[in-house]
Amino acid sequence: MKIFLFIFLFLPKTLLAEWVFFTKVDGVYNAFYNSESIKKDGNFLYYHQMFDLFEPMEFNGDYFLSMKSYLKINCINYEIQPKTVKMFDEPLGAGNIIDATTVVDAEWEKQSPSSVDVQMNKYLCKNF
Repeated sequence: MKIFLFIFLFLPKTLLAEWVFFTKVDGVYNAFYNSESIKKDGNFLYYHQMFDLFEPMEFNGDYFLSMKSYLKINCINYEIQPKTVKMFDEPLGAGNIIDATTVVDAEWEKQSPSSVDVQMNKYLCKNF
């Protein structure tokens, strides 16, 4: 029992993160958000998002099966400002990092109103 408690207390927080299934885009990917990463600051929301692809996708000659992003959301118009994006060669953000991008002053990106991003952002802005 003591060993279990010791391991539980010292596991990295990312291993204990709560990934919540949001939706499935038929034949393409499952979308998740990390409920423990959600932070609200006025009209802005910050959170980690993950897309788990059903088929590998090519990027610069390599293939990835999942992508994690840390996003800033404008809860008025649901535009996104990506802060970090990481692509992994295994499902659910596991395996090797194929590409990692950190953007300090990213441009705001307008998404299609019917996109999974906008649906997820509306849900998170209203419920957190």
